[in-house]
Amino acid sequence: WGQAVAAINGDYFNVIPPFLGDPMNLQILHGGELVSGPDEERSFMYLDAKGEPHATNATSKFTITFPNGKTLPFGLNETPMTGQAVLYTRAAGASTRVDGVDLILERNGEEPWLPLHVGQILTARVKAINRNGYSKITPDIMVLSLSPRTMNSLPTPTNNMVLKVCTATAPDLAGATLAIGGGPTLLRAGKVREFDGIQVRHPRS
Repeated sequence: WGQAVAAINGDYFNVIPPFLGDPMNLQILHGGELVSGPDEERSFMYLDAKGEPHATNATSKFTITFPNGKTLPFGLNETPMTGQAVLYTRAAGASTRVDGVDLILERNGEEPWLPLHVGQILTARVKAINRNGYSKITPDIMVLSLSPRTMNSLPTPTNNMVLKVCTATAPDLAGATLAIGGGPTLLRAGKVREFDGIQVRHPRS
C-alpha cells in the first residue's frame, strides 16, 4: 500500500440506537467484505476489481427470495425501520440487539458463503428460528431479523428451508474491493455539481 501522505474522515453515520455508528452509505472493507448497504441519495468512493477508483451513487437491490418465489428487500447491519427486514453478519457485533423473529442462517452445503460481498447471489439454510430476537451472531452464520408485520406476508419459515440472498446494486458493483461513503460529491467530470442538503459551513478538510 506504500506510505500514506494524507487521510480524510469518511462517511456520516446513523445516530439511532442500538446500531449507533452504522455508516449511512455503502461500506466495503479492504478485501471486499460488505458491511453496510448503499443509500441512493448519498455518494461514495469505491475501488473496482482492477483497483481503479470511482465516485458514484447506487441503489440497493438487496433481496431475500423464499422457496415459493416471494422476494423481500432487506437492510444490512442496521437499526430496522418500521417493518423492515434486516440481515446481520458478525460485522454488526455479537448480537442483533433488536426484537423480531430471527432466522438463523447457515451455509448451504459447500456453496459460497461468508464473508458477504456486493453483487453476490448465495443460498442460505435456515438453521434455527428464534422468535424472541436478540440473537447471537457468530462468524459462520447470518441472522435475518423479521418484524411480525412482515411475517404475515411471507411463507411460514421452517428449519432447513433454503433462501436465496442477493446483494445486487444498480449500477452493478460486483467485484468492488473497497468502498466508503463521503458525499455529496462537489465535482463530476470537472464540473461543479448542484446538490440539496446541508449547506451550513462547518470546519472540514
